[in-house]
Amino acid sequence: MGSTARADGAALVVPPREIDLATGPLLRERIAQAGAGHPEQVVVDCGDVTFCDSTAVSVLLRARSALRDEHCDLVVVNAPPLLRRVAAMLGEADRLGIPAA
Repeated sequence: MGSTARADGAALVVPPREIDLATGPLLRERIAQAGAGHPEQVVVDCGDVTFCDSTAVSVLLRARSALRDEHCDLVVVNAPPLLRRVAAMLGEADRLGIPAA
């Protein structure tokens, strides 16, 4: 699964179940494809993510910056505890709108 349009006009991205150095480029590509349609929002639904490392936070931050340049917001939803912990440890949870673990 990659990205789909939602009824509210936002683009929905479902990341790989594991986000690390090997799969980070796939997530980056999915977000870029979703943003190419110029939605107001790209929603990354992390509900199925079972593993992540700092790569996930890095990809999300870079994507957020790139989308903002196009007047699009990046929204992360259903962040699992591990993603919340990694983002908090890196001091980036607030920037990504991810509640601390």
